[in-house]
Amino acid sequence: MGKEWVADEFSDDLSDDLSDDLSDDLSDDLSEDGDGDIEFMVDHPFVEEGRGEYLCIYFTNPRYERSIRLMRDKEQEVIETEEATLVIKYPVRNEKHVKLKPRNGKAFTRVELARKIVQEYQKMYWEEEESTKLPVETSAERHGGILANRAETDGRWGIWGHDLEDLQLTCISYSSEDKTINLGVDSLGALFTI
Repeated sequence: MGKEWVADEFSDDLSDDLSDDLSDDLSDDLSEDGDGDIEFMVDHPFVEEGRGEYLCIYFTNPRYERSIRLMRDKEQEVIETEEATLVIKYPVRNEKHVKLKPRNGKAFTRVELARKIVQEYQKMYWEEEESTKLPVETSAERHGGILANRAETDGRWGIWGHDLEDLQLTCISYSSEDKTINLGVDSLGALFTI
């Protein structure tokens, strides 16, 4: 398993990827109370060939960097709050809760949230590898058979089912009542060895 994960060395420096093409009326995604789903629309690298867009941010390079670079409405402020709790539930046995604060102290931008979420996932996978007593391997390697999905490890988070390379961030849901950010994370599905 390669260590091509690191998004900006876990830094918060967003300046390299910020777009100057800001739209004035991008606040329509959220309802008046600040709640709603926030999607991560990304232009396909070959949009000029009619391939359109896709709905995900990848967690590993080089697809991570490409999806950040091609993300639509990066600078749109999507959650107005001074602090929120990110809740990671998938694919882990032990949930991870992380307090996040926006860089400007008032609101998170779409790109800022995507970067922070990816960074927390990368840290979580690294912590799991450092704390597990079991090898990081596929179910096929551990139990036989053909299922190539990640076998569960017994580290801090109990990651199961998918390597970081399999995951895609599609959307988030914010609750202004308890100030939590829940994630829409998809995977590439069941993988089989042949």
